[in-house]
Amino acid sequence: MNIQIFNYQDYLKYQYFLKVQNTIENVNGEFCVCEEEETYHFESRIISGVVHNEHDKIFRKILDNKKEAVTFINKALKLQCKLEEGEIEKYNSSFVTEELKNQEADIIYKLKEKNIFFLIEHQTKIDYSMPLRILEYENEIIKSAIDVKKINTQDYKLPQVIPIVLYSGRKKWNAKKYICEIQEELEGYNQKKFARYNVVDVNNFSKQELLREESFLSKALLIEKTRYTNSLTVYLEKIVKEMNAKKDVYTREQKELLITIINLILNKKLETKKASELTKELKGEDKNMLAVLEMIEEENKRLIKRGEKRGEQRAKKQTIQMIAKKMLKKKIPTETIAEITGLTKEEILKG
Repeated sequence: MNIQIFNYQDYLKYQYFLKVQNTIENVNGEFCVCEEEETYHFESRIISGVVHNEHDKIFRKILDNKKEAVTFINKALKLQCKLEEGEIEKYNSSFVTEELKNQEADIIYKLKEKNIFFLIEHQTKIDYSMPLRILEYENEIIKSAIDVKKINTQDYKLPQVIPIVLYSGRKKWNAKKYICEIQEELEGYNQKKFARYNVVDVNNFSKQELLREESFLSKALLIEKTRYTNSLTVYLEKIVKEMNAKKDVYTREQKELLITIINLILNKKLETKKASELTKELKGEDKNMLAVLEMIEEENKRLIKRGEKRGEQRAKKQTIQMIAKKMLKKKIPTETIAEITGLTKEEILKG
């Protein structure tokens, strides 16, 4: 008799089914998996952490493109005199303060002709300490850019830092924007507000607005906005069609990034067939692109597996023991249980 052993992917699909059905009992109402479900959520957070990190890297990659960055800066600041791509340059430096060790600002651009900096910080969750973080970043950037030979001269202008928080989380951003708003207050003293940061909250844009905007960043934000909803694949299909139709607007690199996003999201949701269909549609008939994208797909699979393996052994063991325990209750012979689960007789009886 050829019996397949219950594997980790089966386990994920089983838990996904339970989530959809909004129940943790089997059809007979006999078996409760409260403890195991809690373990699953713990392991899924490990996997989710890897995926979120990769999403953050993707947004950094998008904003590393000066065309995308300048479009974003113009919209975020509502500048009347629009900046041109050639007017800004990447400021390659990280700022680690004594109080905020290992905190690194996401993206920093500088005007070529002036000491004006644009700090772009990507957030997937609300950070209520953001005014303090921004103030720390601003201080470090200013100190790094000061001309020490001119600082004591009357007409010398200190560098200016303009912070922008790009927020792609599910809840509306509600953190304070000024440092004084999160400080202790002195009665009767009216403290002036300073060190404000700008926020671009994905929740303030409709899906249609993001779809119409001709920038890859808007498409990535649209995916973030819909990736927890049933309409995700619908919008992914629209994005793929638009990017294929507007070859003069979207680059090959952006198509590669979209494939990365599709695989990260849909593989996590166990919709690998849909991910494969969209990837093939993006590839089209561009044979030169095919080899590159195949390599990207393999890398995406590796990233997903890396996240799964962190929790796989523990989750798999617990799931198998859970199944073995249920089979024992059903009076299934120990030898049969061992054949199906791969457990020893001692492990089954110890259950």
